[in-house]
Amino acid sequence: MLLIAALGKMADNRHFAEILAQWNLFPDWSLLTIGVLAILSELILSVWLFSGIYLAYAALATAAFHFVYTGLTIAALSKGVRLEDCGCFGIFFKHPLDWVMAGQDFGFALLALFLFWLSKGREPACTNSWREKFVDQHLHRKELEHA
Repeated sequence: MLLIAALGKMADNRHFAEILAQWNLFPDWSLLTIGVLAILSELILSVWLFSGIYLAYAALATAAFHFVYTGLTIAALSKGVRLEDCGCFGIFFKHPLDWVMAGQDFGFALLALFLFWLSKGREPACTNSWREKFVDQHLHRKELEHA
């Protein structure tokens, strides 16, 4: 979801900044910067989640990200803003800025917290001990083949 959203916004980041202006939450001078930061955040989080490295931390950061989106959505809706297109998926497809969207963002935050709960305490995918185990097994197999 994050990757699709980031790619859709990247395809036309000025369009995303124009939609952000309609949220009535940010000064005009900050819109392009906020748009770029949102895109980069989504890209980084999606790559981090896919990598599986320190997954619990990635999940926690993703939850925080979606809680921020939830808060911003609620703030805009509280000001009476309703849009046919929130800009969430850039040029890929329209999604309305409404209370359902606030619930969806909150739901994604809860899913990320669930992933955090599932992954906490697990060994990261790329620790030295993992690499050592892999190398030891591979070297041991080669030694047996040559013996």
